[in-house]
Amino acid sequence: MPLQPDQHPQPAQYQQPKSILYIPAHKESFIAKASQRGADVIALDLEDAVPTELKAQAREQLLPLCQQYLAQQKIWVRVNRPWTLLLKDLEKIVDRQVSAIIVPKTDNAARIHFIDEALTEIEQQKGLPIGHTSIIGFIESIDGMYNAREIAHASPRLIGLGMGTEDFALTMGMQNTPSTLYGPCQQLVMAARSAHIQPIGLVGSMAEFRDLELYQQQLEKGFELGFSAAFCIHPNQVVLVNQIYHPDQPLIDWAQRILTGWQHAQEAGEAVFELDGKMVDWPVVAKAEKILGQ
Repeated sequence: MPLQPDQHPQPAQYQQPKSILYIPAHKESFIAKASQRGADVIALDLEDAVPTELKAQAREQLLPLCQQYLAQQKIWVRVNRPWTLLLKDLEKIVDRQVSAIIVPKTDNAARIHFIDEALTEIEQQKGLPIGHTSIIGFIESIDGMYNAREIAHASPRLIGLGMGTEDFALTMGMQNTPSTLYGPCQQLVMAARSAHIQPIGLVGSMAEFRDLELYQQQLEKGFELGFSAAFCIHPNQVVLVNQIYHPDQPLIDWAQRILTGWQHAQEAGEAVFELDGKMVDWPVVAKAEKILGQ
């Protein structure tokens, strides 16, 4: 049976990643260097990045390569969309070393329910704790966007929603640009936040690995919109994601001053206080706590 709301699999101290680097699962030379790239998560891709004739090989070698090269790395795996391939993927790659799967082309909540149930059966068969394998749903279609809020609430295994902007733009018949994607991205962020899970993405395309200035602009727009992490396809992108999504020292210093002021205000029986000529109340304090990971 799928997990119930009171069976949430995430530990209390679960740390949300910021940078997620895609690596084709059939490229051993790429996997061998992946842990050196500075990404919070390595996302091994069994889907679009792997030619059809190599999918079986990539599936078989995934766990041995993880054990050889990624023993200390947080690993997610992007599985295939068709059920026949998806079930083969799950049966092979569900493992203690794989903390989550990325489900592409998530069009409705029912798909998440079925995958949740399959994961439970496989975890039981492999002697893993029920709920060990988390899910990131990927919205890539019009139906998926319409159903995003329902998808976000579909399972306690869900830790994030991502957006495949290229496929989404294709189904919409529109250009993949920040101006056309702003509204859909905002809808996805709202859906994820409503379920208290992580919105992952940028307002643009992660395929922009040559034009890093453009990629940075798209990341910054995503950060402003509420995304809290981004996928990368090139190590140079990882550097930018880490710069934008990990707080710098001035922001950390500001957050610490906010919490110090808040403590003094509480001791004085006050619900607000002033800092640098601005009123500070609870929402600002909550933002400071989030920056400091409290």
